[in-house]
Amino acid sequence: MAGHKQIADSTGRRKTRVFLVDDHPIVRRGFQVLFSLERDLEVCGEAEGASEAWQGIASLRPDVAVVDLSLKEGSGLELIRRLRAGNRKMRILVFSMHNEAVFVSQALQAGADAFVPKEQGGERVLETIRQLQGRSRDPQPASGDARLAALSPPAPEAPPAPAQGLSGRQLEVLQLLGKGLGTRQIAERLGMSPRTVDSHREHLKRRLHLKDAPALMHFALRFSSFGDAG
Repeated sequence: MAGHKQIADSTGRRKTRVFLVDDHPIVRRGFQVLFSLERDLEVCGEAEGASEAWQGIASLRPDVAVVDLSLKEGSGLELIRRLRAGNRKMRILVFSMHNEAVFVSQALQAGADAFVPKEQGGERVLETIRQLQGRSRDPQPASGDARLAALSPPAPEAPPAPAQGLSGRQLEVLQLLGKGLGTRQIAERLGMSPRTVDSHREHLKRRLHLKDAPALMHFALRFSSFGDAG
C-alpha cells in the first residue's frame, strides 16, 4: 500500500482523513470546499464508483469513508461490506437520499457506522465524523454504542411492507426499476450482467407475489416514491 503524509491541525493533532464516494461531482466538490474550511478534517481522496473507491481507499488508508448508496458503477452496499471486511478500524458513514428505514438497516448490517440522510446536509456529516472519531464537542450518547444509534435518522414512513424482507441487492434492483432504468442500465449501474438482473427481477416477482412485469413495475414505482435516489 502507498504511504501517506500525516497532516496536523493547529493544535498539533493529526487531521482526520476522509475519502468521499459519491456519483455526483457537485456533491464531492461541495464537500471539498466544506472540508477545506475545517481545521481538523481533510479530504484525502474521492471516487464516483465502487471499484475506483476500493482502490483509492486501499492506497490512501483514510480514517473515514463517506459513501453514497447510489454509485456510477457498482453497489454502495457491496462496497461497504467489502470495506468492512478488509478494514475493521476505518469508520464508514453513509450519506444518501435512500433514507427509507429498510436502506438504513441494510447499510448498518453491511458494516456502516452511521447514516446521515442527504436532506440533513454536509454540516451534519462533519459533526457525525467528529462523533465517530471522538472529537465532537457534543456529549457522546449514553449508550456508548459503537454505531452511535443517535446518529440514525428518525424512522421515515415505511415502504410497502413486503419489501422489508428483501436482500440488499434485491432492494437496489427494485429501487432502480422504480426510477425507470431498464435491465441493461441496471446491470451497468450495479456491475452485473443483464442476465443476472433478469434473474433478480424474476426472484422479486416470486418473493413479492406479483404476477407479471407490469405488477412488478407498479410495486417498484411505489417503493421508489419513498426515497428518490441521489
